[in-house]
Amino acid sequence: MAETVKCPQCGQPYSVETKLEGRKVRCRKCQTSFLVSLAPASDFSSFLDEEMQAASPPPSAPAEPQEVPQHARPQPAPPVSPPTQRKPRRRKQRDWGKVQRNLVMIGTMAIVMPWFQAWTSGRPFMSGGPYLQAYELGATLFGLAMYVIAYLLRPR
Repeated sequence: MAETVKCPQCGQPYSVETKLEGRKVRCRKCQTSFLVSLAPASDFSSFLDEEMQAASPPPSAPAEPQEVPQHARPQPAPPVSPPTQRKPRRRKQRDWGKVQRNLVMIGTMAIVMPWFQAWTSGRPFMSGGPYLQAYELGATLFGLAMYVIAYLLRPR
């Protein structure tokens, strides 16, 4: 069953279900949060509220704390569950056979390329100038290093 509730800040009326009593809602007009209270207000209580607002207490008298009605008290927060533990992520298993094949391929290319370049230019291997010799020797050693690493990564 729907009841009418007004926003305490701006007075905007809302039609709310009775199951929302005691819950916090937000006014769409002024964005104020308030508790839904469906207690019937009598004409006498509204008259008293107006009279109390009109009469101001004397400046020397301390303000008395007003008791909050039971239906307007904030509801206790629901218990908070502890944060869920995440499972540690498993590292993807590396395919060492694939790594080994790639190293052998790179090593073969590093060794074959200088030989192929020497053969296509019509000169013997390691017969060029010092820079060409350093390149051919370095490429060959790099290729051999790839073979050694691939050998060390072999399955045992």
